[in-house]
Amino acid sequence: MGNIYKICDADLWDSAEKIGRFTGAEIDLKDGFIHFSTADQLAETLRLHFAGRDGLRLITVDASASGYSMGTGAKRRSVSASLC
Repeated sequence: MGNIYKICDADLWDSAEKIGRFTGAEIDLKDGFIHFSTADQLAETLRLHFAGRDGLRLITVDASASGYSMGTGAKRRSVSASLC
């Protein structure tokens, strides 16, 4: 599948780096999985969910790495992953 992307607040990512684990943004915790975007979805994801916001990070994840259970959601064919 190649790379997938997570957009999140810089403070949230900085905290994750300090503890060595990313457990997700508020919406990820609510939905029970971490939301990712493909390269083709990034612009729309930014427009729909992050418009006008500063202090964001774009995290790149190699989706072909072992330990990822990937699926696509119905809305916008979004990519979701359960990190094992």
